[in-house]
Amino acid sequence: PTSLNVGDTLTFEDKTTFGKSRKWDFGDGFNSDKNKGAHFFRKPGYYQVSVIIDNKYTKSFPVLVSAGITKIASAEMVASTIDAPSQAMQLENVFFRANSADAKNFTWKFGETGNIDAKEKMATYAFKNPGNYIVTLYTDVDQEPIQHMIKILPAYEELDDEEISTPTVTDIYSKINDDFKYHLQQIADGKFD
Repeated sequence: PTSLNVGDTLTFEDKTTFGKSRKWDFGDGFNSDKNKGAHFFRKPGYYQVSVIIDNKYTKSFPVLVSAGITKIASAEMVASTIDAPSQAMQLENVFFRANSADAKNFTWKFGETGNIDAKEKMATYAFKNPGNYIVTLYTDVDQEPIQHMIKILPAYEELDDEEISTPTVTDIYSKINDDFKYHLQQIADGKFD
């Protein structure tokens, strides 16, 4: 999504040549019938901005509006980050580490359950289903959540028990006997391999 802070300008323009009418819907209750212009979001949030041409064709795109950066007088704060792979296998234990100099409290949501999944600086999670997930980390020092995208690939299919059947002692001796008989016959026939 496009990222802005509250009060930042979102410029918009429709360059389609076939449209007779257009309507911009900014997802925050404000609309515009203009071909181009600027819009300001007043509150933080996730907005779906759409342009509707001739009341028929719609194009939408997401906009993430943050609360903005507050000025810190003493020192500039470095935002926390997530150290984790961008791809893993289904049912594999995946390690996630929060990189933060000042944070003491950590809350992880791995995007599969919708619940809080861990509360440590270093967390492990095994995704039960394949797909794309957004891992979200909340800390006590970051104003905005930290996000990390991970792709979970399907695990290998389990083999049927019939395919993995363990040979019995009788089966093993039978194979040895058959092999011995085969080689004796080869010698008797004058074939020495």
